Amino acid sequence: MYHFGRGQKRDFDEARKWYQPAVKSDHAPALNNLATIYRLGQGVPIDLERAFNMYKKAAGEQTLAKYNLGEI
Repeated sequence: MYHFGRGQKRDFDEARKWYQPAVKSDHAPALNNLATIYRLGQGVPIDLERAFNMYKKAAGEQTLAKYNLGEI
């Protein structure tokens, strides 16, 4: 919702807050989305190493994460 502005104004800080619990549970879509925030520097400094590690972790379960991993 907050990350993509669906039904709410885009708010990357709020999106990160909501992704964190899912990321701690290794939820692949949340890992992928949070990695994108860091790859693109959406409300945070760009951190390609952090994004790479999250995409790599999510890639076992999500095709989009594999694609994003290749983008890096």
